[in-house]
Amino acid sequence: MSERSKNDVAEELIAHHFRVEPGMVEIYRLDDPEDAEAPIRLLEVNQETIGTDAEIISFGFAPSERVPFSTVVAEITPNELDQLRATGFPKGWDLSAARVTRRSEA
Repeated sequence: MSERSKNDVAEELIAHHFRVEPGMVEIYRLDDPEDAEAPIRLLEVNQETIGTDAEIISFGFAPSERVPFSTVVAEITPNELDQLRATGFPKGWDLSAARVTRRSEA
């Protein structure tokens, strides 16, 4: 297991995604920071990503040396976020308990 906490790793990952993605608007973290077994789950809102008609398509990543926790990342456009708020999020992607980081805070 990593000497860095899951929370520290998630915050580093979020900061990195803001640095490398100029179109990133905000990132929602949906995992439980206290559950070391659950993957880090991020829903990223990026104005430069390709839209998927408000479908959340996630990509899973195995632990690595740099990110020693399993990670699940999905990326949507701001318009898709608005659509999902209006029509409802798929199971497992409820943002009501998510922790959000906006570009201005990163």
